[in-house]
Amino acid sequence: MKCFPLTYTILVILPTPSFSIAFQYQLGTKLCAQLKPRDSSVEVRSDWEVKEEMDFPRLMKMRYMDVADPLDIECCGALEHYDKAFDRVTTRNEKQLKSIKRIFHTVTTTDDPVIRKLAKTQGNVFCCLNSLRMVGKELYMYRRWKLGEDIDLIVRCEHDGVMTGANGEVSFVNVKTLNEWDSRHCNGVDWRQKLDSQRGAVLATELKNNSYKLARWTCCAILAGSEYLKLGYVSRYHVKDSSRHVVLGTQQFKPNEFASQINLSMENAWGILRCEGKYLILKDPNKARRKLCWVSSLRIEIFDVLQQNEDN
Repeated sequence: MKCFPLTYTILVILPTPSFSIAFQYQLGTKLCAQLKPRDSSVEVRSDWEVKEEMDFPRLMKMRYMDVADPLDIECCGALEHYDKAFDRVTTRNEKQLKSIKRIFHTVTTTDDPVIRKLAKTQGNVFCCLNSLRMVGKELYMYRRWKLGEDIDLIVRCEHDGVMTGANGEVSFVNVKTLNEWDSRHCNGVDWRQKLDSQRGAVLATELKNNSYKLARWTCCAILAGSEYLKLGYVSRYHVKDSSRHVVLGTQQFKPNEFASQINLSMENAWGILRCEGKYLILKDPNKARRKLCWVSSLRIEIFDVLQQNEDN
């Protein structure tokens, strides 16, 4: 999540994504990949007080239980109906993806005109679950959570579509896609051979390799209040053709139930978020560890780095 700092701020600074993997060959044998050490995207200043260093197991123990239902304060955009024909797609009758010309805008939290308007009268922490906006074909819900007496959180959530049930009820849907990687090079599962008969094994492999992405999608669907999370399994039409893709199957979940399946705890997520004061959470670029710094004044250099990372 991208945060717009006012009274309370939590910024997650990730290491720079650029790193190189050098492959060496000797006598026809492929040696292990060598990873170069990575530098942090933000340098810890001398006047920042390092409060604590936390590894991942400690973060997993944090909890905040007293989260009331959110208040919907603004609604913008429009939605299309989900095409249920995709629910009948299998590897034997795959459906080709079609390119549709749409206008996309990158709108960060600070540039969002709705958040700028809301910030004048309410809220002291503002977040956007996604900075990419597609004109006219998504619904944005601005929702407000009160986290105790001191944190007034407003989040721009989003729905991807609507779906009509058997009794005519309308449900909001979040639609995401998993992309197949060539199984010959990653010890994975060939989707065309296993997806129909062993979908659980395919999903388990994706959870192993992309646990953060699936957790983020699930968390976003829960925060938005979507009734369903749709996952599409997408692969290249041919392994050497990067321009054509097909849908090999879909899967539907209720976000809260799927969160339980993947061990995603919203109480833990709220517990990590709710910190009093102004802090900078730094990820060690080479270790599974977080560093918590108390910052007397968030320097403009931080936001310059964040903006450069977004632009790149």
